[in-house]
Amino acid sequence: MALRIALDRDLPIPVSAQLKGQIEYGIAAGALKPGEQLPSVRDLAAAEGVAHVTVSHVYRALKRDGLIVVRPGTGTYVAGGLDGLRAGENLSELQQLVDAMVAQALAAGFTSSQISHMVTARLAGRRAGRPRLALVGVFERATQSYACDLRAMLADLDPEIAVSTIDRLRQQPEDQAQVRGADLVLTMANRVREVQGFLPRRRASVRGLTFTVHPDTVARLRALPANVTLGVISTFAEFLPTMLQGISLYAAPSRPPLCAVLDDVDRVQVVLEQAGAIIFATGSEAIVPRVAHAVPVVEYLHAPDPASVQALRPLLEQLPAAQQERRAMQERRRA
Repeated sequence: MALRIALDRDLPIPVSAQLKGQIEYGIAAGALKPGEQLPSVRDLAAAEGVAHVTVSHVYRALKRDGLIVVRPGTGTYVAGGLDGLRAGENLSELQQLVDAMVAQALAAGFTSSQISHMVTARLAGRRAGRPRLALVGVFERATQSYACDLRAMLADLDPEIAVSTIDRLRQQPEDQAQVRGADLVLTMANRVREVQGFLPRRRASVRGLTFTVHPDTVARLRALPANVTLGVISTFAEFLPTMLQGISLYAAPSRPPLCAVLDDVDRVQVVLEQAGAIIFATGSEAIVPRVAHAVPVVEYLHAPDPASVQALRPLLEQLPAAQQERRAMQERRRA
């Protein structure tokens, strides 16, 4: 397994929550690839020194969330490989569509040259449109940041990107309508199943992106002095071990960090009072005004993984054609 598990039994967080959170984050961050095999329950339990039943419960929860699949007789795998064949990958379907179109055009008396020129012209014309994307995140401000990164990575396609969050999809019908109207819906790899639940008729249009630690965050972590006492505040308890693991890759404090979860008010106050530098997870911005003046503050922010975005390019380049076809169908229905 590519993901490095780091269970910390000194943290006031159940081992099961730590294990589930790190596997889920591994999927979201791309450390665990679609189709990659996970250790068996027995092997993972032995490797991490936890009970078999603990691993079984974690795998069952991940399977329920659509993040892993179990193939009887072969093992447990990250979902999204052969189990989630993307639209457009089945070229035999495309061949059938093209064959049918060519046969109809020839039967109508058009020549092969006329058909070829018309197809080329139509494709060239349809590529002029802008792909309409919807980006669904967890936190509003972070999702806006992800959208800015996406616009920069896809500047040549000039995409329209509508931003929403899972909470807004739950509470605001207008957001659901906006997301349903997009050509493609993007979200974190570990949130695809959840977002698909809001789009029962357009499940195939939801794609997962993997994320990496934002370059600005990496630079600021590396700039922290080694002798400073770090204070680490996580928004979610299950993310704290993963956050500590990531921080250790870029910062090298000489003493163990002071840690707290946002909803533990008393512990957060202790961390704010004793730490010489604060690192907070996205979603914990409320603590920033409480940090003492001159104490460095670093948001542990993520950004879309460029490799994940580039992998979507072939599909994104086809979207304007699909967009115009859908609009043409709508106009024909209204006529």
